[in-house]
Amino acid sequence: MSFLARLKHSRLKGTIVLFVPLLLVLVIYSASVPKDFTNWDDPQYILNNPLIRGFSAENLQRILSQPYFGNYAPVSLLSYTLDTNLWGLNPDAFHIHNVLLHLGCVIALYFLLGQLGFTAVPRCLAVLLFAVHPTNVESVSWASERKNLLSALFFLLSFIEYIRYTTKRTRPPYLLSLLLFILSILAKAGTIVTPFLFVAFDFLIRRERLKEIRWVEKAPFFLLALGHAYLSVHAASHGGSLHSYYQSSPWLSVLDTGRLAGQYLALLFWPSGLTPLMTPKLIPSALDLRVIVPFFLMVSVMVAWFLYDRRSFFWVTFFLLLLSPVMNLVPLPVVMACRYLYLPQIGVWVLLAGLFGVAWSAMRQRPWLRYAISLIVVACVALLTIQARAWAGEWKNSVTLWRGAVKRDPINLIARANLGQAYLAKGLTKEATAEFSTVRAYQHDNVLALTGLALCSLSNGDAAGAERYALQATVVSPEYALGFRSLGRARLLLRDLPGARTALLRSYQLNPADNATLDDLVSAYQYSNQPQEGLPVADVMIKNSPQTFEGYWARARLLLAAHRNEEAIQWLQAALEHAPGPASPISRQLTSVLEQAKKARTSPPR
Repeated sequence: MSFLARLKHSRLKGTIVLFVPLLLVLVIYSASVPKDFTNWDDPQYILNNPLIRGFSAENLQRILSQPYFGNYAPVSLLSYTLDTNLWGLNPDAFHIHNVLLHLGCVIALYFLLGQLGFTAVPRCLAVLLFAVHPTNVESVSWASERKNLLSALFFLLSFIEYIRYTTKRTRPPYLLSLLLFILSILAKAGTIVTPFLFVAFDFLIRRERLKEIRWVEKAPFFLLALGHAYLSVHAASHGGSLHSYYQSSPWLSVLDTGRLAGQYLALLFWPSGLTPLMTPKLIPSALDLRVIVPFFLMVSVMVAWFLYDRRSFFWVTFFLLLLSPVMNLVPLPVVMACRYLYLPQIGVWVLLAGLFGVAWSAMRQRPWLRYAISLIVVACVALLTIQARAWAGEWKNSVTLWRGAVKRDPINLIARANLGQAYLAKGLTKEATAEFSTVRAYQHDNVLALTGLALCSLSNGDAAGAERYALQATVVSPEYALGFRSLGRARLLLRDLPGARTALLRSYQLNPADNATLDDLVSAYQYSNQPQEGLPVADVMIKNSPQTFEGYWARARLLLAAHRNEEAIQWLQAALEHAPGPASPISRQLTSVLEQAKKARTSPPR
């Protein structure tokens, strides 16, 4: 046998085939570097999250036992904690971690399809489409969506081990599959449907009759899924992440699954106009043919496919089952999103690749046709790669992300408000004011626009204007913490100290974890010559985030205002220990105040 013939049948060929999608992944996601965190959930999950600042016993206890930001996903929080302790709040490091997880999912899918007996051509095509598809950019380039990648990776590994168990019937792969399933649902709840998928695998792929399926061995999977479903619904309800059903009817949500499934399929085959915020174009109605027809068409196709070929029907089941948790059967605030396709799309690509493999085999006697089809596939993959890289480039920072979203959907008011916040964070007050004003032109009482204009007014030194906008925001939305915080800041500048304290205390009640509000409240007590009353507020700041300097600095300011310099010096030293670095502006400021405090001759800067 010649060298080329040996190479064709060697494992080296598989390694080379796998190398292509991995290389394309690196090409796509290098476009997001240099990276910055976005203003979309990243502040809550990463930048201002006190739980990920260290592996302390208290942090671990809270991560493992309490929901955070409307989710119970301790594995994701632990991964953020690892990054923070290794690299600090370095957005490039977080991005590289996400890319590595996506590479891990690509590799796991390659081996999963190998275990299922797929030949080289369909196996390579399915993996390639999954690796480069533009809808995955949201999951990979968005730091806060790491939970999607972790959950997917552990799910694929759990599936691999389950297949090993069904062939060997030994305990180690079963226990490992169960452990990986636990890690998957603790990263994100979307894979709680895994036990149903394993039953479908036994019934459709292994051709076991229902009475032959080993239900006892599935029981731990189902019990864990049921328990985690309860925890997830409780966490979402506690965090305000559950919305009402369409017209208060869960049956209408079921009826709308056909339309949503069709829209997701269209997004896979024609991924144009991708945006992080997909606004629904249709409010479902039980009498609307655009809802009724897709549902019955979906059911008809499923029945016909099941009767025609049970084995390939498994991948239809794969797509629909993994999509079902985000089909509004449990009412979520986001009806559609690219990230929801990360795992379900595998079912579609495997079906497509299987059909391609059959056609490839049929063209054995027509090599010219194979070359032509190969060129078409290469062109499609190249187009997907180019589009994915372009969208990944928009995820570099908040300005590029929301500017692209507004370009594609100019009347998306949330995207415009987020763009305004991004401009404001970069000091571009004029551009931010323009975006917030545009939002108000569409919706006069939009709370995001009112709060944004209040913050712009504060940046421009217009405290009276800021108070006016912030007051309107609190009237429109009495439960919006940032509106009250903006009102409190405006009143601080106007020296309406009782009014500032009232607004800031309300903001704290609505969002107890927001140390920025507490820091403003400390300033209000400091300016009111009531430092003693402000000390408990500083203590809450330290409890919220013991790894950052703000709480220690707030307590030191109050003690200096109370002329308790010896105690203040200790807290100033603690603040310096937790400050970003000796060359940072805040460290220089703390050092200066510390030197002055040691002389016991000055008051803290206000």
